[in-house]
Amino acid sequence: MILMTGPTRACRVRRLLSIGVIVCALLLSTLVLLNQAEISRLAGQDEASTQDAKIALMETQIANLSQAIQDNRQQATEQLKTHADRAHLDLKQKLATIESALNERLAPSSLLPLQAHIEALAARVNAPREAASITPPRHIAQTKKIKPQVPPFTINGVELRGSERFLVILPSGSSTLGEATLLRQGESTAGWQLDAIDGATAVFLREGQALRLAIP
Repeated sequence: MILMTGPTRACRVRRLLSIGVIVCALLLSTLVLLNQAEISRLAGQDEASTQDAKIALMETQIANLSQAIQDNRQQATEQLKTHADRAHLDLKQKLATIESALNERLAPSSLLPLQAHIEALAARVNAPREAASITPPRHIAQTKKIKPQVPPFTINGVELRGSERFLVILPSGSSTLGEATLLRQGESTAGWQLDAIDGATAVFLREGQALRLAIP
């Protein structure tokens, strides 16, 4: 058995203490490193969770924005369709009103008086021609002579007032416009009734005869 002396035992104790201190330092360092790694891991998880939360929030906002855009687009489309339908209906109503007014103005019944008047004028104009085309009996032609009708006035022209035409006449032998007289259709002067103004011809009725006088 070897007996240790005092200095040798003290050195061994100091060595064991140094080894213990080193081991404790290593354990402490290991614990510190593990603690830092755990803290880093937790921090990473917190950061990842925060990023996920931000991404989820952004996705929600994008979805809400897309829905709002779609709703606004649908509402605008419906409003545009409503305005278009309303404008189309207004246009149809206006066209129907115009068509109804035209039909009322151009109804066949409203043209009957004008047609009858035209036919009467045509009959009056054609009456002298038909009468002249009939050859009277020879003995009547020999015994009765038709006296020519000479108007007691001269025609100076036609004057338009509004939509109505007037025949301007002067007494025979007169050239003064102050003595001029205006005749409208249907009026008479000295037994001569103005029946119509046909272009450059004035048609007068005199003793049952239709006489046509040239308008200068």
